[in-house]
Amino acid sequence: MATIRKLRGRWQAQVRRRGMKPRCKSFDTKQEAEKWARDLETQVDRFGAAPDTKILESTTLGELLERYQCEVSPTKRGATQEIQRIDVLRRHELAYRTIIGLSQQDIASFRDERLRSVAPSTAVRELAILSHVIEVSIRDWGLPLAKNVVKLVRRPVIALPTSVGYGASFGGVAALLGMLNSCASGVTVVNIDNGFGAGYAASLINTLSAEKDHGRD
Repeated sequence: MATIRKLRGRWQAQVRRRGMKPRCKSFDTKQEAEKWARDLETQVDRFGAAPDTKILESTTLGELLERYQCEVSPTKRGATQEIQRIDVLRRHELAYRTIIGLSQQDIASFRDERLRSVAPSTAVRELAILSHVIEVSIRDWGLPLAKNVVKLVRRPVIALPTSVGYGASFGGVAALLGMLNSCASGVTVVNIDNGFGAGYAASLINTLSAEKDHGRD
């Protein structure tokens, strides 16, 4: 079980499990200490022992992207396009984060930043690549991660205004203007009654999820 205590101005987390050497680490906040303890206990439950997290402290996301680009991307039909996208990701400041420090908030910030500069479909593709890189790292490269933080981040939403509705819909114009004026991040708005466009965008988002799209490319 985990013990959290304040020691010399910092929060210390200690995890004890039968059959394993106790592990402890100090953090600036209690929340960070509790998160580390939860993740470590999850890893113990998953792997049967506490994995060596030193590799997570020394490995950056950029290094995983580079390995994925060399070993995985060339085996896909869309290799050229994906390699180009990974080049963009490797130049982003997110690539310099160590894996142990990579959080859901980091990915969400990256998503919001990209949505301000690129099309939602591009942001979805980049998130899909990041997600699959983490999945391959856990499944095939033995990276001792308890979870894929990219999967915890909300993906873009498709808004479809219709010409039929209650009240003063004005043939869908009211709904369309409301969607366009919402200024919500991660929302793709298509034209009135453009079911095909909405369906295509939704299909693109779904099929570009890490476990589906990258397995077929």
